[in-house]
Amino acid sequence: MDPQTRDALAEWARLFNRGEYFEAHEVLERPWLGAVEPEKTFLKGLIHAAVCLYQYRRGNGHGARAKYASCVRYLAPYQPRFGGVQVEDLVGQLGRFFGPLVASPPGTAPPPPTAPWPSIRLEPAEAAAD
Repeated sequence: MDPQTRDALAEWARLFNRGEYFEAHEVLERPWLGAVEPEKTFLKGLIHAAVCLYQYRRGNGHGARAKYASCVRYLAPYQPRFGGVQVEDLVGQLGRFFGPLVASPPGTAPPPPTAPWPSIRLEPAEAAAD
């Protein structure tokens, strides 16, 4: 991962962990647009992780479900870890968080969370060479 993308990923994680999901997704837009595989789909999955939580917070059940599903689909090939992100852990946290919404009938607004909001801990750059 190039240094600019790594810096953007660190900023994404900082914003994500603060619950600033819209801002987090914005930070990865430029790196995603310029990326090539395998990083392109990985970054798209992280963008969708932020967007699904943003939509959840806004009360948009349909948007939250749709972006959660695409996030999991995009990140699946990168488990257990990629780019310094413990992808398997993130997907597991998202699954626990979104479980009650996914189990609800379509069109249902997001219920109050029963699991903690997901968080990210990046590995140091030296350990993240994937």
